Amino acid sequence: MKILVYGVGVIGSICAMRLSEAGHEATVLARGRRLEELRGDGLRLVEYKTGKATSLKLPVVDSLGEDDAYDLVLVAMQRQQAIEALPALARNRAVSTFLFVGNCAGGSREYVEALGRDRVLLGFVLSGGYFDGGVVRYGVREGGVITTLVGTPDAVETPRLREVADVLKASFGGVEVSPSIDGWLFTHASTIVPMACALYAVGEDPLRLSRTRDVVVIALRAVKELIAAQTRLGLPVLPASLRSMARTPEPLIVPRLARMFENPDYAFEMRHAFTARSEMTYLAGELREAARRAGVSTPNFDRITSWLDGSKSPLPDGSRDVGLDWRGVYVAALGAAVILILLLSWFLR
Repeated sequence: MKILVYGVGVIGSICAMRLSEAGHEATVLARGRRLEELRGDGLRLVEYKTGKATSLKLPVVDSLGEDDAYDLVLVAMQRQQAIEALPALARNRAVSTFLFVGNCAGGSREYVEALGRDRVLLGFVLSGGYFDGGVVRYGVREGGVITTLVGTPDAVETPRLREVADVLKASFGGVEVSPSIDGWLFTHASTIVPMACALYAVGEDPLRLSRTRDVVVIALRAVKELIAAQTRLGLPVLPASLRSMARTPEPLIVPRLARMFENPDYAFEMRHAFTARSEMTYLAGELREAARRAGVSTPNFDRITSWLDGSKSPLPDGSRDVGLDWRGVYVAALGAAVILILLLSWFLR
């Protein structure tokens, strides 16, 4: 398949590498300094845990012409950059399929209006990393699998979707056709934006975040507010594990989250947040507008996003002034007590 990877940041670089290694005719589109790097040294990547290094020389272009024909254009850009690229993409009528892989909290409307519903797919690549000079340091799951999600704007499985899913599975090792890619992407943004802002609130130090309970609590409550808005808007919360997290009492889940932030793998995965404030700001705006439409108040989301622009001082290391909400624990304990009393009454009859 002839594929253009439109945008060669971390995710675009990973996609171009895997597609090329799978035997596809991959071309990359870049501009500025990244364009010069690719023309000079080529695509260079190092896997985070194994240290496996990959160097590739791929065809490089700096624009998509009106008549340039590709079987697939994979758009791997930050959300606001993908929106800005739509006029250039729309001028091309030779490409039948544009796959947007990346964060999205505002739905697929802009993509569909610019390109037509039949030409748009959305997805996400479950990997990440950062630039070390011109080298991309990236992470994968055990066995080298990079799971990708893909779906159509109207959640209908089509032959075109199935063909692209097969290409992704062969190239990345795992693929999931989402029953609602808009819902999955909204859920992901509802989690990643508060957690990125939590890192900003502690000076971008994951270990400090693990010690500073107040930030964890505020971010968790922000996620719950956004999940409530998503539910009210009728978007499915995916994956389902996020629904259970939103219902878990704070005294039970806050310590688990704090331990997660101590994990070096999590610290690696969140490094992209350090250079993605502009995208987090754009996504925060989309999430805030969704909450407004849903009629859901978001005081904790507003508070955690106040650290987005970098002007606000970090919270003190180890701050624990925000009390935990124990109501869920009390309700669970009361329910258990009632069940125990009923069982005892039955046995003692």
